[in-house]
Amino acid sequence: MPGDYVPGAIYPLEVKLSDPSAQRWGFEFTIIDQSGVSAGTLAPTDANTQISTGGPFGRTYVKHTTAGTNLGQTGQNTWLVNWQAPAAGAGGLGLFVAGNAANGNLSNTGDRIYTASFTTAEGAVSSVPDRGMIARLSSPYPNPFNPRTVVGFSLGKPGLVTLAIYTVRGVRVSRIYSGELDAGDHSFVWKGTDEGGAVQSSGLYFARLTDGRGRDLAPPVKMTLAR
Repeated sequence: MPGDYVPGAIYPLEVKLSDPSAQRWGFEFTIIDQSGVSAGTLAPTDANTQISTGGPFGRTYVKHTTAGTNLGQTGQNTWLVNWQAPAAGAGGLGLFVAGNAANGNLSNTGDRIYTASFTTAEGAVSSVPDRGMIARLSSPYPNPFNPRTVVGFSLGKPGLVTLAIYTVRGVRVSRIYSGELDAGDHSFVWKGTDEGGAVQSSGLYFARLTDGRGRDLAPPVKMTLAR
């Protein structure tokens, strides 16, 4: 969990649970604001995690799936989740996580429960881009797509920007554009390749628009490459 977050930015979160006697694994966590309401957007990265909503406060949680319990695996287990931070103004947030290190005997006898909590603060003014430049990043079209899609956005005023494509794990695939642009509407094509021209596989990707200091100008948008 980052010590401070940039509103709208996407962060890959890793949950790691270790126990020498465990052979089956589980976890659940939520991220809430100071009023107890779920903050930001949680998204699974694979078939080992899922989203659920419920409880007395209607919060959103991410937790393991049946596949994600990894029965028979010993020592430790790891899950990966993406979290998109909330819009500016959410303030400080808390992450609360519980892990279940089970012995695989299909009962709760001998299982161990671990808990932890973390806090993160909204980025300082220096971490937030110029409000006059804040952009609107449109949903790519077409979406899903094959082999190319158009990503459009609108800038409030001129400035240095970078438009890049990322995997769900937060790895940059391609930098579509980086340079000065005037205020107004702009659009660029992503051909489903990396910066070296290698064709990318089917899956979920994110377009991210940042300023010259790497600060998000708008919440990232999702796109699906379907070959």
